Amino acid sequence: MQTTITASSSSSKAAGVAGGTKTPCWAKVGLKRELWTPEEDELLINYIKKEWDGRWRTLPKRAGLLCCRKSCHIR
Repeated sequence: MQTTITASSSSSKAAGVAGGTKTPCWAKVGLKRELWTPEEDELLINYIKKEWDGRWRTLPKRAGLLCCRKSCHIR
């Protein structure tokens, strides 16, 4: 008796993502993937208190940080 099991992997291919995974945001050129320093914490806090307009996408660049927006959001 033979049993055939098929798995559908069309959902990742249909979404247009090669291999079903996305490239992590920190993998972009120039972004760091290390622990936050006290100076970076201070830059983030000061920027949010004084100038932040509510857009996570622009926060790292405008605050002068070399990290991705997700990292700022989590922090």
